[in-house]
Amino acid sequence: MAVNWLESWLKNKWVHHGLRLVFATLITVLLFPFKLDLLEFTTFDWRMQLSPRPAVSDKVVLLSIDQSTLRKLKREPEALDWAVVLQKLAQASPADVVTFINPTQIQGSYDDLSMLSEIMGRMPFYFGENDLPKTGIAKMDPLAAPFENIAVEATPKTTDRNVLAKDGVTRRGILTYETRFLLFPIIAQKFNGIDNVEGYSGAFQFLESAQVLIRYRTKGAYPTLKFIDVLENPIDASMVKGKIVLIGKDTLENSADYLTTPMSKDLLALSKLEMYANQLDTLILNQAPRFSPDWVKLIFTFIISLLTIYIVLYVRPGKGLLLLALTVGVYLLFSLGLFAGLRWV
Repeated sequence: MAVNWLESWLKNKWVHHGLRLVFATLITVLLFPFKLDLLEFTTFDWRMQLSPRPAVSDKVVLLSIDQSTLRKLKREPEALDWAVVLQKLAQASPADVVTFINPTQIQGSYDDLSMLSEIMGRMPFYFGENDLPKTGIAKMDPLAAPFENIAVEATPKTTDRNVLAKDGVTRRGILTYETRFLLFPIIAQKFNGIDNVEGYSGAFQFLESAQVLIRYRTKGAYPTLKFIDVLENPIDASMVKGKIVLIGKDTLENSADYLTTPMSKDLLALSKLEMYANQLDTLILNQAPRFSPDWVKLIFTFIISLLTIYIVLYVRPGKGLLLLALTVGVYLLFSLGLFAGLRWV
């Protein structure tokens, strides 16, 4: 009698369905803790490339020391060149000016450098250093004389070399370090009014910092002034007035001035200058990609596990492979839609 009951129970289709649900749940529980960062961020890059590009804020302007500047000057811009350019910028009333070129590396006599320092001091001027403050110290070290009074703020470039995808791509921007806002969120606050980490979409904790993923635009998306053009010609004040001017190099000569991004892995894919513009605009517009909640990941892992079990057990191998491929395609399209519409990773 017991044997007949057991046979009847084993033949019950609802029992079979229940066992499949149990197996799918078990697979979900086992898979969920695994970190597949390389796969995750590779597909993140695809979504970034395939989704529509967001508009820029129209608050960021680039001032580039490029090949034409070096060709015409036949040298790097010197102190007097910088003085002329910054005076013209100052007359156009920018909201902020940030240079990623260390002023102490500019060539010129001490008198010329002192004059340049005075011009910088009369402007809302910052040197953005590719570094973080020393542990426990809120401020960056001051520059050497005569630039000791120039504001030095941390604008570190991140690279996923030893963390996350470990592929050398720059995907993240840093909001805070040891709970203190870095330069970009301080500048962005003037436009978006956000004064805390929780106000930023997609903010996440990483080591001693709060960070966001950068939402990249197409290369060349930001209006750009050439250093040599500003030096030799009048500046269009309407292009600069009330905006943030970022100064950097784009000479195509030094690979250290470039980085790889989700948009391109080429050696000179994007200048640091444009990366900083994308990072700042991501904050101004509060458009950072957002990691989807854990419950979303759990649901999708369960559904895919359950579907795979049914395909393996009920469908012939050839048709099963086709259905699995179709499932992957539908999932990728759905995830692309979530990224494009809701910025969910």
